[in-house]
Amino acid sequence: MSMQICEIFSSVQGEGQTIGTPAVFIRLTGCNLRCPFCDTKYSYKSNSLFNKEELILRLAAHNSDTFVFTGGEPLLQAKDLFEVIGRIIYLRKKQKRLTPSFIIETNGTILPTTRDSLTSTNTHIHYVASPKFYSDTSYSVDTVINLINIYDAELKLLLFTDTKNVDILYKFLLSIQSKIEPDNVITIQPGLPEGIKDIEVPKYLQQVFELYQDLSAKINFPTRFIVQQHKWIWEMNRRGV
Repeated sequence: MSMQICEIFSSVQGEGQTIGTPAVFIRLTGCNLRCPFCDTKYSYKSNSLFNKEELILRLAAHNSDTFVFTGGEPLLQAKDLFEVIGRIIYLRKKQKRLTPSFIIETNGTILPTTRDSLTSTNTHIHYVASPKFYSDTSYSVDTVINLINIYDAELKLLLFTDTKNVDILYKFLLSIQSKIEPDNVITIQPGLPEGIKDIEVPKYLQQVFELYQDLSAKINFPTRFIVQQHKWIWEMNRRGV
């Protein structure tokens, strides 16, 4: 059996609350959204098929303690994904090596089923739910709430400077306020508009930060303002980092 995988590379986690963690990134092919600001549109389609058993052995043998499954939308291949994670855990234990941590970055529209997501693997998985607010149908409030309450997912939200995005994001936060624990720390990440030039980014980030300050004052959640560090270490649009 094979999995559709766009690319595999070693780097450092550049965003969210695990920022700075060295990791192996496995970018799965395919996505059920078409975000206009997406910086990995090349992952929508790919002809790269990886033999699942070879992938498991390759990752289990790696010296990394953290694996990040991203996309695209990795939960489109949930059954295979959780099989890979479960087998890596098994092989690492058999080798008497440290059980690695797994990060699954999802757009928050798909909820893993009990059948696919084995209870034994979930203690090693950190979910990051990052709903996208480019339209009224591009996100699912209920699915995000369930990811947080069932799987203890980190909530990561993109904040842009356009008024529509700010309004939708604020309404979203109000809609979940009474449905998740108030001590959930929410990551607010500046979203970079398509076509922005490197020289324009610092001023743009300052504008987003001002919006973040106003937003955080209106909600009852603790928040973190975290910029994508990998886009500063390397070029803005460089792949494999």
